[in-house]
Amino acid sequence: MHSNAMLGLGFLGFGVFAIIIFVFIVGLILELINTFIGLKIVKIDSEFIEILKVSSYKAVTNTILGLLPFGFILAFVVAIYINKTFFDTDWKNGLLIELPLLVLGLVIGLFFMLMMIFSFIAFAY
Repeated sequence: MHSNAMLGLGFLGFGVFAIIIFVFIVGLILELINTFIGLKIVKIDSEFIEILKVSSYKAVTNTILGLLPFGFILAFVVAIYINKTFFDTDWKNGLLIELPLLVLGLVIGLFFMLMMIFSFIAFAY
């Protein structure tokens, strides 16, 4: 294989790696905010370090499982289990802790779906 082609494949691999790191960082920030709000909803007091640790576990699992087809469903169940385990609560409260992220995901998904519909309509005429 030509050296320029190998260089291009190297940049492609670096780009994919950079995207995965970016998704992890954004996921960690969203998980941190989500876990904080969710703990306020369930009325569980926790230290910031504990919230950061749990959020980092959930961000890692979301990033890894997000690479699988329909992995977001499995990642959601694993996040509920992580909440249940680390905050010593039941499945219902584990789900309530993840509720703000579920609502945020639905709002973002609806926004992008509407943007897709409007862009199809705009390009059709």
